[in-house]
Amino acid sequence: MHRPAEVRNGGRHVASIVHLTDTHLFVDAEGTPRPATDRSRLVKFLAKVGVEDLEFASADVVGRLGDQLRAAVRAERSAIDGEGPVVVVHSGDLEAFGANRHADGFTGFDHLAKLVDEARSDGLVAVYGNHDVWPGSVAVLGINGPRHDAQKRAIERRASFIGELPPAQPPRFRTAHGVELVFVPINSVFSHPIRGALLANGRISLHPPGPGDVLERLRRLRLRPDDLNIAVLHHPAHAGQPITLRDRAGAGRLEQAEVVAAELGRLGIDLVLSGHRHRLDPPFGQQVDPSAGRQPPLPPNLAQLVALSPTMTSHARLVETEPPDTPRRGVCVYRAIVDEPGTSVSIDRVIHPTDAPSTPTFEPSVISRLSLGNDPCAVGNGANREDRFRE
Repeated sequence: MHRPAEVRNGGRHVASIVHLTDTHLFVDAEGTPRPATDRSRLVKFLAKVGVEDLEFASADVVGRLGDQLRAAVRAERSAIDGEGPVVVVHSGDLEAFGANRHADGFTGFDHLAKLVDEARSDGLVAVYGNHDVWPGSVAVLGINGPRHDAQKRAIERRASFIGELPPAQPPRFRTAHGVELVFVPINSVFSHPIRGALLANGRISLHPPGPGDVLERLRRLRLRPDDLNIAVLHHPAHAGQPITLRDRAGAGRLEQAEVVAAELGRLGIDLVLSGHRHRLDPPFGQQVDPSAGRQPPLPPNLAQLVALSPTMTSHARLVETEPPDTPRRGVCVYRAIVDEPGTSVSIDRVIHPTDAPSTPTFEPSVISRLSLGNDPCAVGNGANREDRFRE
């Protein structure tokens, strides 16, 4: 039995995206966190010399992750006007690191697949993060566990999971109100056996494709302007400010982020979902107007949301500067609100905290407007977007 359709500020809630990122799972087959003694020799060495964000999720937070994921999916199904998709997106760093004594596979991937099955979402879109590539790469050097192709097999039957290139046909989810959600997964990390092991530094994959190859595949997708086209990659598509030691050394950031962001906008992407930073972007309580270009160097009409990690806390220096009520860890949900003509969409954000049982935090209109269809005033969208496909 369907709920009666409701109008929310002249729009309708047509779909929801449950965004997970940077879970850093380091668990056994039952989802129980492995002991610190299982960390690889490389991780232990890097921790000693001060390389940051190499830890893994604690037992209590991992235990709450599944409950919060199920609660988020249930809440969104009851909130959507009529029928609409609830899609889980994981934007990388699913795993933390492998274990020397476990040679058959990283069970973090198995654990996520189990949680998604139990949550009963309509689909899973996932991409690699630098932590997901490191273990397989380091295995070539004889330091650490299994290859990352084994990790991929653990989840590929449940996900539109991309290791190297965008798929031939991107995952597409229909809504009851005409707009379709189209996800374009993009790999933003090295998977070269040596460079990936030592760097994994946030460049568009060079093994085998380079940035031109990835963007050429995107051009061939010929994304439609009346869909909500969403790119998913691990590293944010803007330069941002260096946070960790790896960031300050030039690692952990997307190389030529300005160029990539501009091309994503030219090729029909409306929204970018990413992670890596373990904190919300835009910050808690702030909005994004994609028509104003307020997320430099993102071009106008291209917006980005960077999810809060549900298991890893923000860097201590950043916590000191954030408002006291800022969520520290949680499952982020984005609600697509389409206006009555169906020409624009706004995004509301709901955060289900994983620090402790508490009430979800609702933020209306985190993204104020994304133009859809043939709006001649929308640069990079509609008719203008189609013209650029023919350039």
